[in-house]
Amino acid sequence: MREDIYADFDLAWNHHQKMNKHHWQYYVLIFDDGGERVLNIPMRYRKELLADWLAANKVFGNGRIWEWYWENTELLLHPDTQEWLEIEIDELEANYKLENGIIDELPFS
Repeated sequence: MREDIYADFDLAWNHHQKMNKHHWQYYVLIFDDGGERVLNIPMRYRKELLADWLAANKVFGNGRIWEWYWENTELLLHPDTQEWLEIEIDELEANYKLENGIIDELPFS
């Protein structure tokens, strides 16, 4: 019985990821031969993805999304999407450190 619950959850989670464009998994094409191609996430959905991560990290984590992000390097992201996310996450970290007196000024303008 318990295994059925896990199987049902896995199916529901897979459906959620593949039906919602703000999940990075939506943009991973899996080929019949086992290969894959990672697509670039449009800006609208990059922003939703980041907002989703921020909300989840606030509820389930410590609010410091950069720590979670750098611990989860297995994410399959298009290089353009990854670059954008890392810039945004770096800015969030720098602003957190500035607001909490860890640094005196932002390292970028």
